[in-house]
Amino acid sequence: MGALDILRIRPFLLLWLNAAVVLVGVMAQNVARTWLAYDLTGTNTALGGVLLAFGVAMLVATPWGGVAADRLPKRLVMQVAILLLALSSAWIGVAEATGTLRYWMLLAAGIVQAVAFALFSPARMALLAEIVPRDAVPGAVSLLLVNSEITRIAGPALAGLALATVTFGAEAVFFTGAVLFSVGIFVNHALPPGRSARACLADLGWRGSAARS
Repeated sequence: MGALDILRIRPFLLLWLNAAVVLVGVMAQNVARTWLAYDLTGTNTALGGVLLAFGVAMLVATPWGGVAADRLPKRLVMQVAILLLALSSAWIGVAEATGTLRYWMLLAAGIVQAVAFALFSPARMALLAEIVPRDAVPGAVSLLLVNSEITRIAGPALAGLALATVTFGAEAVFFTGAVLFSVGIFVNHALPPGRSARACLADLGWRGSAARS
């Protein structure tokens, strides 16, 4: 099955678009948070602290994201993750626009977004196996990986353009991110719920019993 054929599978197309929206928002805000950290403090240490907070939180939360994807409906896990991303984006956008932004807020937002991303990614990949035919899974995974690489370029590039524009500035990155994540919530709602690993194993057990009888 070719790439265009896979994209014609409506649930996969929705998943692909959802991932693109979420990843652009996350990657853009990673750049904006580090820029704001340096702008607030004037030190490279503060910039590194924001990156470290995000990285450590991702490292700790990713295994739990895999557990959540196995035990809970995958669409629900993704919905919670995107909601956390939207709320944290709006919070930093409002704080920057009103002049109340503090460095600790950037650290907290980075941790929240890292946890949300750690929930989103495993659930996205686990749901993939349920919405495309088995022989199309390798191609579908490749399409999602290409999606990720494109957003790794597009997100920071868009953030850089916004940061270079005096009229809009950093708050535009976070407000735009909140809008993108809100769109992601809407698209995510149209996806199938996804089954927990326990439900899949129970179904396999039932089929095995039926086959033996």
